[in-house]
Amino acid sequence: MYYYLIGALNVFFWGIKPLIERGCVKETNVLDCTLLRYILGGILSITIALFLNRKEIVNFKTSLYMKMIIVAIIGFLGLYTNYILLKKYEAGFLAAIIGPLVVLCTSLIGIIFYGESFTFNKMMGTLLICIGFYIIQKK
Repeated sequence: MYYYLIGALNVFFWGIKPLIERGCVKETNVLDCTLLRYILGGILSITIALFLNRKEIVNFKTSLYMKMIIVAIIGFLGLYTNYILLKKYEAGFLAAIIGPLVVLCTSLIGIIFYGESFTFNKMMGTLLICIGFYIIQKK
């Protein structure tokens, strides 16, 4: 039951986030909005780390920090490009297009570069995503 609640909260948070972000992007510009999100996220993260006394955060191997720097750069670029799209398109439309494509991209990269499994169910799910994407794009 716990994971159902966490899953529902995750869906809600990820569902409302683009709607709020679209309003923010319309009030400012894409770069400032992206920078502000990461600055405030950093302040929040430092505050939580200090509050929870997470001293081990500075004692990981260098390779982990390098990977997380890459993740941070990818995240920044992903957020920046998402804000560009949010400036033009409605959040719901964008989520309907980008979401399935992210699933496709993640699955393909996972299979090709990380040795993740490619099952019949994944293949059928991918096919359904492609069909849904076609339907959404059709005018």
